Amino acid sequence: MKSNWELKRYKSETSIFQTRSEKCPLGTVPIRRTRKEDLIRAKSLSLSTRLVSYSTHEYFAGVVYQNEGEKFHGASAKISIWTPNVNLDQYILAEISLRSGWDDPYNRIHVGWMVNPILYDNDTTVRNFIYWTVMNPQITPDEPVNITSTYEGKVFRMQSHVYLIGYWPAEIFPLFGDTGIDRIYWGGHSMDNGDRHAPQMGSGHFPDGDYTHDAYITHMQYNDVSGALLDPRRKRMTKVLGCKKNYDLNYLGFVEESDRRHTIQYGGPGESVNLIVCCKVLIRIALISRILFKVFPLFFNKKIP
Repeated sequence: MKSNWELKRYKSETSIFQTRSEKCPLGTVPIRRTRKEDLIRAKSLSLSTRLVSYSTHEYFAGVVYQNEGEKFHGASAKISIWTPNVNLDQYILAEISLRSGWDDPYNRIHVGWMVNPILYDNDTTVRNFIYWTVMNPQITPDEPVNITSTYEGKVFRMQSHVYLIGYWPAEIFPLFGDTGIDRIYWGGHSMDNGDRHAPQMGSGHFPDGDYTHDAYITHMQYNDVSGALLDPRRKRMTKVLGCKKNYDLNYLGFVEESDRRHTIQYGGPGESVNLIVCCKVLIRIALISRILFKVFPLFFNKKIP
C-alpha cells in the first residue's frame, strides 16, 4: 500500500503538520516507537466491522461506494480539518476507509485525521492517522496537526490518497488478494463513552451548506483495478447516518463549483454533556431540598418578617 498527503489550505500554503527537520533515509519510512502503555490502550479500542454498527457507542456520517462485481484498488479525497470537543473517554475520526468482508474474516485500511485521547493518554491533539504503512519520510502516521479550521474563517484541509501496490500477504489481508477491495467509505466516525453522550463530529455544527461552517470531504475518487483514478457513480453511493439527532449528512453528488467533484458535508454537535451534567446537578439539588424540607419542615414553613 502506498499513501500520500498533499497538504493544502485556502489562501495559504502553510503546512498543517508539525514536520521535523530530520527525516528517514531514502527507502525507509518513519515508525512510531510502540510502548507497553500504547498496547494496553489499543486493546480497549474497537472499530466496528459494520458501518451501521450494532454497537450503541459508535456513529457514522458519510457515504459508502460499492458496485457488485467491481473491485477497487484505492481511494482519495480532500478532507477539511477541525477541532471538535471530545471527552477523554471518546474519539472522533474523519476518514477514507477501504473495506472487504463483514464479520470474520474482515480487512480494512483507514486514513484521515482523528482526535483520540483514549489512545494518546488524554491528549486531545488533532492527528493524521493511517493503519499500516505511510510513505512520507518526514510525516509519521500519527503526526500532530499544527492548525485547524475556524468556524466562518479559514479552512484547512488535507488531501489523502491510499492505494494498493505490490504484494499483499494473505495472512494479513486474506480478503484483498489480487482482485482488490469491496467497498469504500468516506465520512466521519465517532465513539461515545458508553453512556450515549456522543462527542462533536467534524466542525461541531450541523451542515448548512456553507463551506466555512461545515466539515466536508470533496474530490472523492477511487482507483480501479488498472490504477486509473475515477469518479464514483452517484447511484452506487449509499448514505450512512448513525444518529440523526446528533449528526447530519448532505451528499451533494458531483459539484462543479471550484471543481469540488463528489462532495459530502457532515457532522454535528453530538449530545451536550454539559447540559446533561447541569440537569443532573439540578436534580440533585431538588432531591436535597426535598430531604431538607422533610427533616426541617418548621424552618421551611417559617414566615420571614
